[in-house]
Amino acid sequence: MATRAAYGQVIRGRRFDAGNPAAYLEARFATALRHPEYGPRLRELAQSPDSSGTARTSAGIQT
Repeated sequence: MATRAAYGQVIRGRRFDAGNPAAYLEARFATALRHPEYGPRLRELAQSPDSSGTARTSAGIQT
């Protein structure tokens, strides 16, 4: 039996699996929230009611 090298990497922080459109958008949104210019405005939008008056959670999900 032949042996092969194995490689790995330690990842610090949050890791995102962007293998589908929803997960990709979640990763992009989380990254944008950490941006000093766009983060505060995105938080406002995510927490404000939409045009129907339905409140949204901090992740933008209707409640």
